[in-house]
Amino acid sequence: MFVVLPLSQKIVEYAVYRKYSVDDNWQDFVVNSTNAIASSQTVNGVCPPPQSELYQAGLIVDNVCLRLLIEDGGVNDSDGLANGVIDDPGVIGVVSNTTIAKETTPEKSSSGSFSYLFLIGLAIVLCFRMITLNLTRGRNRE
Repeated sequence: MFVVLPLSQKIVEYAVYRKYSVDDNWQDFVVNSTNAIASSQTVNGVCPPPQSELYQAGLIVDNVCLRLLIEDGGVNDSDGLANGVIDDPGVIGVVSNTTIAKETTPEKSSSGSFSYLFLIGLAIVLCFRMITLNLTRGRNRE
């Protein structure tokens, strides 16, 4: 069964759809052949119908329409019964910073070498200035 939910906020980077159950607490939404997550932008301020091809698989950044395919009685139906009713205590959350840090490759910056060159150049200018100042003072004393 498809469920379309208009969101009050845009989907953010590292978003994840999580489900809650008393037995298992928070778990990831299971994606398989009978359960799926897709998202889309609105069309004229309204979410597209469930069968629309505008939906893209997953939680796409900046989209505001969420489409869930949940199998009645399947792993994502919290009542566990194939009874025509889908029970979905789920929310969109954001992956923890610890997980993001493990999956993110640090960016390399070349600005560090520029900083060292700048500091060395500044030190040379200051040394030259002090030498010039001392020479000028020495001449003034004579």
